[in-house]
Amino acid sequence: MKMKIFLILAFSFFILSKTALAADYKIDIVDYPTDIMIESGWMQYFNVVVKNSGDSSLTNVSIYFDGEFPEWFESQIKQKDMLEPDDNVSFLVKISIPYNLESEAYPFILNVKSKEARSSESLDVRIFKTKTDMMLYQIQKIEVEADAIEKNATKLENLGKDITTITNVLNEIKYSLNEAKSYVNINEFDKATRLIKSVEILIKEATFDLTVAPPKESEEPTTQFQPEIIVYIAIPLVIIVIFYIIIRRRKKEPLMRPVDKIKGIVLEKGSTQSNELTEIENSKNLLEEEFKENLISKESYVELKEKYEKRILELKGEADRNKKV
Repeated sequence: MKMKIFLILAFSFFILSKTALAADYKIDIVDYPTDIMIESGWMQYFNVVVKNSGDSSLTNVSIYFDGEFPEWFESQIKQKDMLEPDDNVSFLVKISIPYNLESEAYPFILNVKSKEARSSESLDVRIFKTKTDMMLYQIQKIEVEADAIEKNATKLENLGKDITTITNVLNEIKYSLNEAKSYVNINEFDKATRLIKSVEILIKEATFDLTVAPPKESEEPTTQFQPEIIVYIAIPLVIIVIFYIIIRRRKKEPLMRPVDKIKGIVLEKGSTQSNELTEIENSKNLLEEEFKENLISKESYVELKEKYEKRILELKGEADRNKKV
């Protein structure tokens, strides 16, 4: 009985260990063309990259194609004998298309297998009767991608993102595609091909820019220089200056000076001689200043100056006589 139980346990452990080991085997196709475009009667090469994604080694790794015409494909490497975990292997594949095929798309299944695991992916082969048809299709396909990027950029702008960089790249894409079309129409296929390749790089750049679009900067009102403002400011300033000059001149032209006040001093008899002499001399000095500033006429200046000088002589004479007495 014990022996029977032991055998059952041993067999169960063996089955479980086999299952666990099988779960460690995994193989993936990590790089391949999903859409192959080729002209009827031509051939081209492409790479298929396979990775051991499991924890155990894989043996006898190879690829093959399922579809209507699998004979179109030929792998330059027939088999990879050993593929370690996390390692890759690249299979160079040649596709050859017969002549006189009409433009059409053919679906295929790309398979990778090893002794321990297998995997598969789908791809399309698009055949074009002429090179012109093929290149115009390439351009059209890129235009669809550019339109999708533009729509996503508009959504980001509505969310407050700055899409200036994306818009600039899209404008460059549109310009280059139009130029590529013009080259295709005149059978300048090499120039058109170079432009298409450059546009494919721009498409990747614009796609990346969508993921890192920054928020819009807050718009601050900008004050533009307006020449008419100078006129609006200058006219009031000129008026103020003129008004100030008029007021200042009026302040310097007192109602009683110099004519009336000086006449009062000359005719006044009640003041003492010394005070009167001082006032007349001050008035004479003031008269000189006002005449220099054109605040009184020459006639008034001459008349008053004579009276000042005459009165000064009289007062000085009276002072001398008083001293002698």
